[in-house]
Amino acid sequence: MDGLKTSQKNSLLNSRLIRLLSTLNEQEFRRLGKFVRSPFYNYSQPIIRLYEHLKPYYPAFEAKGLQQQRVWKKVFPKEAFHADKLWRFLAKMNRLVERFLAVLEMEREEETEQRFYIRALGRRNLFADFEKATQQLLQKKQVLGFRDPSYYVGRIQLLEALFFHPLIKRDKDQEALLNELSEGLDNYFILSKLRVNCVMKNRDQVRSTDYTSQVMDIVDGYLATGVLDDNLWQQLYSSLRRLQFSPSVAHYQSFKALLFEHLDELRSTDQRIFFYGGLNYPIRQINAGDAVYYKEAFYWYKRGLKVGLTVNNNRMSAVTFSNIILLGCRDQDFEWTNHFIEDYQKYLDESIRQDMVLYNRGQLYFYQKDFEATIACLSAHNFKQSHFMRSRLMIIRATYELFLNTPSHYNLLMTRINTFEKYLYRRQRSYHPNLESCINATKIIKGISTRIFGGELKSRIKKWAREALEAEQKVMVREWLEQKVATL
Repeated sequence: MDGLKTSQKNSLLNSRLIRLLSTLNEQEFRRLGKFVRSPFYNYSQPIIRLYEHLKPYYPAFEAKGLQQQRVWKKVFPKEAFHADKLWRFLAKMNRLVERFLAVLEMEREEETEQRFYIRALGRRNLFADFEKATQQLLQKKQVLGFRDPSYYVGRIQLLEALFFHPLIKRDKDQEALLNELSEGLDNYFILSKLRVNCVMKNRDQVRSTDYTSQVMDIVDGYLATGVLDDNLWQQLYSSLRRLQFSPSVAHYQSFKALLFEHLDELRSTDQRIFFYGGLNYPIRQINAGDAVYYKEAFYWYKRGLKVGLTVNNNRMSAVTFSNIILLGCRDQDFEWTNHFIEDYQKYLDESIRQDMVLYNRGQLYFYQKDFEATIACLSAHNFKQSHFMRSRLMIIRATYELFLNTPSHYNLLMTRINTFEKYLYRRQRSYHPNLESCINATKIIKGISTRIFGGELKSRIKKWAREALEAEQKVMVREWLEQKVATL
């Protein structure tokens, strides 16, 4: 450990500067070069030399080019190495990159730049120009049809700056500004509280966490006055809230229709809140045993993929990746599902990517009834603990399917089950959330197989299997087992 720490300490590899630079795409990194060469932002030649030294190592930033002494020679070629001075210098480069990132963000939001310009006019006591520019931006915002909390925040900031400017005239127009400012603050609070309450309820449903709010009665009372009835953003959140607190087919269909009609008009944050809030309904119906909603959930995920809601900051969660593949398999859209695996695996965290791809590819083979390919795919990889049990259980399921058609697979099936059972019982000493359900599933598969191979009447096997399933609350792949029992 000490050797590792020393190596890291002598390199810029894990420095904040390299982390910041690694987030830049190619175009941004080239523009950074122009930025550091601009006398308006930087007049330090060593910083320019540092950029030139790091440029060949972008984007991977290999360690060999980041050793402190090597960087020092490129940046301060005529001076003896001084570690403290190097890190103080790197802090200056950090601040320059931070400013560059801020400029990029300002370019993405034109209105932000306008606000800074208006603020500058106000500070320089150019009141006529300040008032005119403020009113123009207020009128520009006024024509926006979609009024979310960000809309009201923008108006509040402009109205406050104008109302409290020392050169404003004290007349009726100022009173109108004050009334509009007060109304804007009310609307901002109500809409923001409505959104947060819906997010809390989403978490209630997913994590069984009890979030409470003491002011929602005030929000409900305000909304009951009808003051925001024509606000589409409010309509969407109120519709989601009805679905959350009173889940019904009617509320679900109403929210779904309203959302998908206006999805493209929303900011990405709200899109995700609405998307996962609505998706929760079919998923809960699936968990309750209503298989009709598999197709409905698949539809939601396909819409989410199209709009880009399932990938956030170039990352897709393992749960989302697996859910989409499972739903695609259940829909028997195998070609689409295979393309999805190929196209979206790059968004998985690198630490789980190989496990996730191979496990789900094995699942795809399984649903295609290519059981030999399933076994070959899953047997060839040493899965981490998070996927080991599921992968081994799927191998057993695939072997069971082969056994149903070819009884000679019985001995191989028993060998795999017995080996897996030994592993599972050893794991009982340490907690694993799926251990009990996996043990129960394996036990039932073994019981069915031995009875089939022993020539027992299928009616008796069905009776035994159904009783075994009813006796256990936790059984992994319960739906598949029920299907196998029904088709005996």
